[in-house]
Amino acid sequence: MKKVRALRLSIRVLLVFTIVILVVSLYTLFSFISSISSETFNLSLTKNEATGDLMFKFNANPRNNGLLGISLLFELTILDPDYRIIATNSTYVYIEADGSQSFSITLTVPAEFVPGGELQNAKGYFQMKMNVRTLGDLVGFTQIIKIGSGGT
Repeated sequence: MKKVRALRLSIRVLLVFTIVILVVSLYTLFSFISSISSETFNLSLTKNEATGDLMFKFNANPRNNGLLGISLLFELTILDPDYRIIATNSTYVYIEADGSQSFSITLTVPAEFVPGGELQNAKGYFQMKMNVRTLGDLVGFTQIIKIGSGGT
């Protein structure tokens, strides 16, 4: 009878521990999401006048206000209208609990994909992918934003 009682108690303790870990993980993810603002991320576009290539530069300084560390995979991709990759770049950062981490990503789009050298004439897609994980990469989410342009 004592073995059964010990087993029941162990299961209850494990269940409570699992719920606490899940709550702490979700709190960490939601506090990270809520810390994202327009000051956190910055995207700039410049044109190389000599070659006509466009250069996207993405700067970020996200803050983790949670209780656990967060791993962040951030990827930028430029796709043509047929979803073939023109340019892509990604970075991985680990942000400690109650910390922040700066990173930068640069993409160069060749001039032949930008008719007339003007971005509004380009056809294709700009895609940003953010993969956020915590608790040893067991809990997390992935967000993909795709912006299309029909061009002229």
